[in-house]
Amino acid sequence: MAPILYNYDNLAEGIANPSTVVTDTGLTKYFEKYLFQKFLSVFEWDIPKEWPRNYFETVLYMSGKIAVLNTDRYGVICQQCGLRGWDIYYQPTHAVIANPRLTDIQDRRIGEGCEIIKMAPDFSGVFDIVKHYAELMAITTEAIDNNIFSTRVATVYGCKDDKQATSFRKMAEKITAGLPAVFVDRSLFDDEGNPQWQQFQADLSRNYLADRLLVNLKQIESAYDAEIGIKNANTEKKERLIVDEVNANNDSTGAKMRLWLETMQESCEKVNALYGLKIAVKRREINETEENTDDDNRTQEQRD
Repeated sequence: MAPILYNYDNLAEGIANPSTVVTDTGLTKYFEKYLFQKFLSVFEWDIPKEWPRNYFETVLYMSGKIAVLNTDRYGVICQQCGLRGWDIYYQPTHAVIANPRLTDIQDRRIGEGCEIIKMAPDFSGVFDIVKHYAELMAITTEAIDNNIFSTRVATVYGCKDDKQATSFRKMAEKITAGLPAVFVDRSLFDDEGNPQWQQFQADLSRNYLADRLLVNLKQIESAYDAEIGIKNANTEKKERLIVDEVNANNDSTGAKMRLWLETMQESCEKVNALYGLKIAVKRREINETEENTDDDNRTQEQRD
């Protein structure tokens, strides 16, 4: 795999898509970027100032691991890596780093010549989750666009000849233009003043689904938030939630996030012990004002 670039595109292409419907479109990539940037807000890192944060976090979260090693020219650095070998517990024994800025391919033994910061126990990243929800949001957005476009159904008139059709066309153009009064040929009406045409117009209200699809789009994003550890009260479920339901949702939301956090903290301890660094990670603190507002809203709902 080529070295990761600052915009992560070359790394993203190498991650399998777990979805059953493939829509590798610009819209899907838009939501991938949106959701991945949202994930970047979950954890807060304290890393050496020489390490670019966008490189460190992107490599770690997308590939699930990043190597830390000491070099003669650059000192202690972090690098995208591959893994090879296994020990008695089938854990990888070596990290392989290929970077054209280094003199040669680095094949370092983990725990001696380098250390690994991993995101999950299985060395996996989060981008497969991002791609899955990005595709769901892209498909839903496409459905919204198509449904809104389909409501632009023209009125259909039945005419007896081309001359009458031309008259109707001119009448429709004037109405569409917003003229305060439209004058038409009397030949379009019979002797009693009744229109000599058949008009058909679809009942658009029966086929309009965009409002419900917009709700679905929000529900998909809320499901993504819950999976990556962003708190949400699951307000789409019902108008009022009791305390136990809110707490149960928060427990479910934080389960995977706590696993990731514990794994990364354990990795940081190993890196710090080997190189004397002070790398640390924690869950990003919620703005106190927002947290108090959420608590007040929940308390009010409980009173109601």
